[in-house]
Amino acid sequence: MRVFLALLIDIGAKRGGGLSPKTFWDVRENLRSTFRAMGFKRFCQIKRYLHISDPKLQLSHSEWFEKLEPLNSILQSWCQQYYLPASNVTVDEMMIRFGGWSFHTYRMPSKPITKGYKVFALCDVGYTYSWMFVLGIPEGSAFPL
Repeated sequence: MRVFLALLIDIGAKRGGGLSPKTFWDVRENLRSTFRAMGFKRFCQIKRYLHISDPKLQLSHSEWFEKLEPLNSILQSWCQQYYLPASNVTVDEMMIRFGGWSFHTYRMPSKPITKGYKVFALCDVGYTYSWMFVLGIPEGSAFPL
């Protein structure tokens, strides 16, 4: 699992050009990096079958982020436990890249991440202290009902 998480971080850090994950195993320069530790087929199998919450859990459209709930609560408590923000904090808008189809994604063509999930975050000097997922408006809709 450590190798899998390291690969996810490595892919996320190098994926600015919108490359597919398969590309990282095909490039010769990656043969000496973390990509040698696990094959692409094994990586895809873990990614496909790893679930944070119960996959049989039925959620409404407004509760899509509840699938992340066990991990989300733990990460937020750690972020709040190990850092005390100053009095001047900002609420920042973040995008989490997502290339599939979902009612909850936003399109922002002028941003570095053009399509993904929107998150509002409480930040202090580059540190994310807390965050809240934003419910997306279905594409083609002018306003939520």
